[in-house]
Amino acid sequence: MQKRDAVRNLLRSPTARLCRFQAQSAAGIYAKAHVLRVNHGGAPRLAHSVAEDLVNCPGLRASLWPAELPERPS
Repeated sequence: MQKRDAVRNLLRSPTARLCRFQAQSAAGIYAKAHVLRVNHGGAPRLAHSVAEDLVNCPGLRASLWPAELPERPS
C-alpha cells in the first residue's frame, strides 16, 4: 500500500507542477494536452489548465473563434 502511494505521489507531482506553467505557444499547449492524454488519473486540474492556455493564446484563439463570422448565403 505504501509503495503504491509513493509511486502515485511521484507521478502526481510532475502533473501538478505542469499545471502551474502557462503554455505560451501551440507547441506548449500540445505538450500539456499530450501529458493529459496519457495520464490515466484524469487530471482535472491539468485539463482546466490546458483549456485556460488555449483560450489565452491569441493565435489559437483567433483560429478557433474568428472575430467576424462569414455571411451566410440566403
